[in-house]
Amino acid sequence: GRGRGHVQTNFEDKTLLLRLKHNHHLWERNDDSSDPCRSWRGVTCDSNGRVIMLHLANRGLSGPLLASDWAVFKHLRSLDLHGNHFSGPVPEDLATPNLRHLYLGNNQLLGSIPKFFDKMNSLEGLNLSKNRITGTIPPALNQAQKLVFIDLAGNPITGSIPSELGDLQSLQTLNVQETQITGETPSTLLRRPSPINVIRHKLRLRESDEL
Repeated sequence: GRGRGHVQTNFEDKTLLLRLKHNHHLWERNDDSSDPCRSWRGVTCDSNGRVIMLHLANRGLSGPLLASDWAVFKHLRSLDLHGNHFSGPVPEDLATPNLRHLYLGNNQLLGSIPKFFDKMNSLEGLNLSKNRITGTIPPALNQAQKLVFIDLAGNPITGSIPSELGDLQSLQTLNVQETQITGETPSTLLRRPSPINVIRHKLRLRESDEL
């Protein structure tokens, strides 16, 4: 069992993992009777055998991003689905109160940034970069009070940076490079004891940028 301790996967979570396994053709080398907490790559459990991390970056996963696949893990703290082929919108009900890290970068997600942040009391890291997300940055992002970094780079989002993001006391980095965000960076983000690092423009060495 690759030294992961001897905790057995909680029955409910194992049932959900088996459904994921068959729906997404994951863990094909692992027998259905094997113990996910002990041997399935990308699955991390707590001492009670509850799934707390699913790190499934670059696994060739596709189709719509369904809350019924992911938000059902009630103890989940970290969901990393970076670099797959998920399409369609980010569902509103993907929010779970224990989630600290939500990494959905480098997929083919569409629609707008969801407004689920009032239910994201633990969220520290949000990465939606390199998708096809449109619309504006919702001021309601300031409801996820523990956010440390927000990465929205490489999406065709528009509008300006909401001044409400200055309410996020822990926020250190906001990446909006390669987006269509316009306007000044609000003073609420800059005039504070530790200013938020707002990444807006990638340095491009082209003559046209100097005009």
